[in-house]
Amino acid sequence: MKNLIIIICILSLFSCKKAQINRKISTTPNFSIHEIMEKNKSNPEEVTDHLIFTKDKNNKLQINTEILSYIQKNTTAQQNQYTLALEKYVTQEIIKFYDDKNSPWTEEELIKIIAFAANTTDPLHQKFWKESPDNWHKGMWGNILSFCYLTYPKTLWINFQNQVKKENYYNLPHIKEMISYASEFDKFGPP
Repeated sequence: MKNLIIIICILSLFSCKKAQINRKISTTPNFSIHEIMEKNKSNPEEVTDHLIFTKDKNNKLQINTEILSYIQKNTTAQQNQYTLALEKYVTQEIIKFYDDKNSPWTEEELIKIIAFAANTTDPLHQKFWKESPDNWHKGMWGNILSFCYLTYPKTLWINFQNQVKKENYYNLPHIKEMISYASEFDKFGPP
Protein backbone atom coordinates (compact mmCIF):
# COMPACT_ATOMS: atom_id res chain seq x y z
CA MET A 1 0.00 0.00 0.00
CA LYS A 2 2.87 2.39 0.84
CA ASN A 3 4.43 1.75 -2.57
CA LEU A 4 1.14 2.52 -4.29
CA ILE A 5 0.86 5.82 -2.43
CA ILE A 6 4.46 6.72 -3.34
CA ILE A 7 3.82 5.90 -7.01
CA ILE A 8 0.65 8.01 -7.03
CA CYS A 9 2.56 10.92 -5.47
CA ILE A 10 5.35 10.64 -8.06
CA LEU A 11 2.83 10.50 -10.91
CA SER A 12 1.02 13.52 -9.47
CA LEU A 13 4.24 15.51 -9.32
CA PHE A 14 5.07 14.51 -12.90
CA SER A 15 1.60 15.55 -14.09
CA CYS A 16 1.86 18.87 -12.24
CA LYS A 17 5.28 19.61 -13.72
CA LYS A 18 4.02 18.80 -17.22
CA ALA A 19 0.95 20.97 -16.69
CA GLN A 20 3.13 23.81 -15.41
CA ILE A 21 5.39 23.65 -18.46
CA ASN A 22 2.44 23.48 -20.85
CA ARG A 23 0.63 26.29 -19.02
CA LYS A 24 3.77 28.46 -18.99
CA ILE A 25 4.17 28.14 -22.74
CA SER A 26 0.49 28.38 -23.63
CA THR A 27 -0.04 31.48 -21.48
CA THR A 28 2.88 33.30 -23.07
CA PRO A 29 1.68 34.04 -26.58
CA ASN A 30 4.90 35.80 -27.56
CA PHE A 31 7.00 32.67 -27.01
CA SER A 32 8.05 31.32 -30.39
CA ILE A 33 9.07 27.70 -30.87
CA HIS A 34 12.55 28.98 -31.70
CA GLU A 35 12.77 30.79 -28.34
CA ILE A 36 11.54 27.73 -26.44
CA MET A 37 14.04 25.49 -28.20
CA GLU A 38 16.98 27.86 -27.75
CA LYS A 39 16.15 28.32 -24.06
CA ASN A 40 16.10 24.55 -23.44
CA LYS A 41 19.15 23.45 -25.47
CA SER A 42 21.09 22.55 -22.34
CA ASN A 43 18.13 20.51 -21.04
CA PRO A 44 16.35 19.20 -24.15
CA GLU A 45 14.30 16.71 -22.12
CA GLU A 46 12.16 19.63 -20.91
CA VAL A 47 10.86 19.84 -24.47
CA THR A 48 11.03 16.25 -25.69
CA ASP A 49 9.53 14.70 -22.56
CA HIS A 50 6.80 17.26 -21.88
CA LEU A 51 5.80 19.30 -24.93
CA ILE A 52 5.74 17.17 -28.08
CA PHE A 53 3.35 14.35 -27.17
CA THR A 54 0.60 15.35 -24.78
CA LYS A 55 -3.06 14.66 -24.10
CA ASP A 56 -5.80 17.26 -24.35
CA LYS A 57 -8.61 17.74 -21.84
CA ASN A 58 -10.51 14.91 -23.56
CA ASN A 59 -7.52 12.59 -23.07
CA LYS A 60 -6.73 12.51 -26.81
CA LEU A 61 -3.18 12.40 -28.09
CA GLN A 62 -1.85 15.76 -29.30
CA ILE A 63 1.35 16.04 -31.34
CA ASN A 64 3.27 19.28 -31.58
CA THR A 65 4.48 19.00 -35.17
CA GLU A 66 5.99 22.48 -35.00
CA ILE A 67 8.58 21.27 -32.50
CA LEU A 68 9.24 18.14 -34.57
CA SER A 69 9.76 20.34 -37.62
CA TYR A 70 12.16 22.56 -35.68
CA ILE A 71 14.19 19.49 -34.65
CA GLN A 72 14.31 18.24 -38.22
CA LYS A 73 15.44 21.58 -39.62
CA ASN A 74 17.96 22.50 -36.93
CA THR A 75 19.80 19.25 -36.22
CA THR A 76 23.37 18.90 -37.46
CA ALA A 77 26.05 16.27 -36.97
CA GLN A 78 27.26 18.22 -33.93
CA GLN A 79 24.01 19.83 -32.68
CA ASN A 80 21.79 16.83 -32.05
CA GLN A 81 20.70 17.15 -28.42
CA TYR A 82 16.98 17.34 -29.26
CA THR A 83 17.19 14.36 -31.61
CA LEU A 84 18.93 12.19 -29.02
CA ALA A 85 16.55 13.33 -26.26
CA LEU A 86 13.53 12.51 -28.44
CA GLU A 87 14.95 9.06 -29.30
CA LYS A 88 15.54 8.42 -25.61
CA TYR A 89 12.05 9.60 -24.63
CA VAL A 90 10.33 7.38 -27.20
CA THR A 91 12.39 4.28 -26.37
CA GLN A 92 11.60 4.81 -22.68
CA GLU A 93 7.89 5.06 -23.52
CA ILE A 94 8.14 1.82 -25.52
CA ILE A 95 9.78 0.06 -22.56
CA LYS A 96 7.13 1.44 -20.20
CA PHE A 97 4.41 0.01 -22.42
CA TYR A 98 5.83 -3.39 -23.38
CA ASP A 99 8.03 -4.30 -20.41
CA ASP A 100 6.79 -2.33 -17.43
CA LYS A 101 3.10 -2.38 -18.44
CA ASN A 102 2.91 1.15 -17.07
CA SER A 103 2.26 3.60 -19.88
CA PRO A 104 -0.06 6.57 -20.20
CA TRP A 105 -0.53 5.66 -23.88
CA THR A 106 -2.60 3.02 -25.62
CA GLU A 107 -0.74 0.86 -28.12
CA GLU A 108 -2.37 2.76 -30.98
CA GLU A 109 -1.24 6.10 -29.50
CA LEU A 110 2.26 4.77 -28.85
CA ILE A 111 2.60 3.58 -32.44
CA LYS A 112 1.53 7.00 -33.70
CA ILE A 113 4.09 8.62 -31.36
CA ILE A 114 6.77 6.26 -32.68
CA ALA A 115 5.83 7.08 -36.28
CA PHE A 116 5.96 10.85 -35.81
CA ALA A 117 9.15 10.75 -33.75
CA ALA A 118 10.91 8.30 -36.08
CA ASN A 119 9.88 10.34 -39.11
CA THR A 120 11.79 13.21 -37.46
CA THR A 121 14.82 11.54 -35.87
CA ASP A 122 15.59 8.46 -37.95
CA PRO A 123 16.42 10.31 -41.20
CA LEU A 124 18.70 12.60 -39.18
CA HIS A 125 20.43 9.61 -37.62
CA GLN A 126 20.88 8.04 -41.05
CA LYS A 127 22.26 11.29 -42.48
CA PHE A 128 24.66 12.29 -39.70
CA TRP A 129 25.82 9.31 -37.63
CA LYS A 130 28.74 8.38 -39.94
CA GLU A 131 29.96 11.98 -39.91
CA SER A 132 30.14 12.09 -36.12
CA PRO A 133 29.64 8.58 -34.64
CA ASP A 134 30.68 9.50 -31.11
CA ASN A 135 28.15 12.33 -31.06
CA TRP A 136 25.32 10.03 -32.22
CA HIS A 137 25.84 7.04 -29.96
CA LYS A 138 25.34 8.60 -26.57
CA GLY A 139 23.43 5.86 -24.82
CA MET A 140 21.70 4.46 -27.90
CA TRP A 141 23.15 2.44 -30.74
CA GLY A 142 20.79 3.06 -33.60
CA ASN A 143 17.52 4.90 -34.02
CA ILE A 144 13.91 4.54 -32.91
CA LEU A 145 12.69 2.10 -35.55
CA SER A 146 15.81 -0.08 -35.32
CA PHE A 147 15.13 -0.29 -31.57
CA CYS A 148 11.60 -1.49 -32.34
CA TYR A 149 12.84 -3.94 -34.97
CA LEU A 150 15.60 -5.44 -32.83
CA THR A 151 13.95 -5.38 -29.41
CA TYR A 152 10.31 -6.22 -30.15
CA PRO A 153 10.36 -8.04 -33.52
CA LYS A 154 7.30 -10.22 -32.86
CA THR A 155 5.07 -7.66 -31.16
CA LEU A 156 5.69 -3.97 -31.64
CA TRP A 157 7.46 -4.25 -34.99
CA ILE A 158 4.60 -6.22 -36.56
CA ASN A 159 1.90 -4.06 -34.95
CA PHE A 160 3.74 -0.89 -35.95
CA GLN A 161 3.97 -1.89 -39.60
CA ASN A 162 0.33 -2.95 -39.72
CA GLN A 163 -0.97 0.24 -38.10
CA VAL A 164 1.10 2.68 -40.16
CA LYS A 165 0.05 0.95 -43.38
CA LYS A 166 -3.59 1.10 -42.26
CA GLU A 167 -3.17 4.82 -41.49
CA ASN A 168 -1.48 5.49 -44.85
CA TYR A 169 1.81 6.09 -43.01
CA TYR A 170 0.13 9.10 -41.34
CA ASN A 171 1.13 10.97 -44.50
CA LEU A 172 4.65 11.24 -43.07
CA PRO A 173 7.25 11.67 -45.82
CA HIS A 174 10.12 9.53 -44.42
CA ILE A 175 8.46 6.70 -42.54
CA LYS A 176 8.30 4.12 -45.36
CA GLU A 177 11.99 4.55 -46.11
CA MET A 178 12.89 4.45 -42.40
CA ILE A 179 11.00 1.16 -41.94
CA SER A 180 13.16 -0.33 -44.66
CA TYR A 181 16.31 1.22 -43.19
CA ALA A 182 15.52 -0.13 -39.70
CA SER A 183 15.34 -3.70 -41.01
CA GLU A 184 18.99 -3.38 -42.13
CA PHE A 185 20.20 -2.97 -38.53
CA ASP A 186 21.58 -5.86 -36.54
CA LYS A 187 22.68 -6.23 -32.93
CA PHE A 188 25.99 -4.57 -33.83
CA GLY A 189 24.37 -1.34 -34.98
CA PRO A 190 23.62 0.62 -38.14
CA PRO A 191 24.33 -0.71 -41.63
